[in-house]
Amino acid sequence: MNLELILQQLLLSREKRKEKQHNLIKTYGKGVISFMVNMPGAAKDTALSRQIHEIGMQLLDQFIAVNHIKVLYRSVENKVTGTEGYLVLDYPAKELKRRLIEKEDKHPIGRLFDFDVIDENYQILSRTMFNKSSRKCLICNEEAAICRRTQKHTYEQIIQKMEDMVLKNNL
Repeated sequence: MNLELILQQLLLSREKRKEKQHNLIKTYGKGVISFMVNMPGAAKDTALSRQIHEIGMQLLDQFIAVNHIKVLYRSVENKVTGTEGYLVLDYPAKELKRRLIEKEDKHPIGRLFDFDVIDENYQILSRTMFNKSSRKCLICNEEAAICRRTQKHTYEQIIQKMEDMVLKNNL
C-alpha cells in the first residue's frame, strides 16, 4: 500500500471519527470518550496496537465499575487505521478528562493511551486545560510533538520501546 493511500485513509478516518463523536453527543447530550492508541507510522492496526487498546479498554471498564458510572453507549471498532473505542457515560466530561489524565499518568503503559474527551459543547478537552504538560517522548522524555516533527527517533526504536513497556509490565 502506498503512502498517499495510507494518508488518505488516515484523514478520512479522522473525519469519520469526528462525525461519530458529534453524532454521539447529539444523541446522548453527554461528552464522549474517543480512545485510540498512540501508534507511530503507517501501520496502525497491528497485534501490538490491538493488545494496547484492549488493556486501555479494560482500564476504562474498571474505572466505570469502581465508580458505578452508567454507560450510555460503548463500542469498539477494529479498522485498518487503528482500533477505535467510544464511550458515552453519565458522568461530567471535565471530571472524566481529569480522571483519565490521572489514569494515563499512573498506568505503566498509560503513555500509549490516547483518551480524548469531547464535551457536550463539542470541545476537545486537553491536558493543558488541567495544567498538565504535553506528552513526553517515549524514548528521550522531550516533548513528543517535537520528536515526532523532527523524526528524532526511528519507527523501529519507538515500536521496540512500546513492546518493551508492555512486556516489562507483564501486560
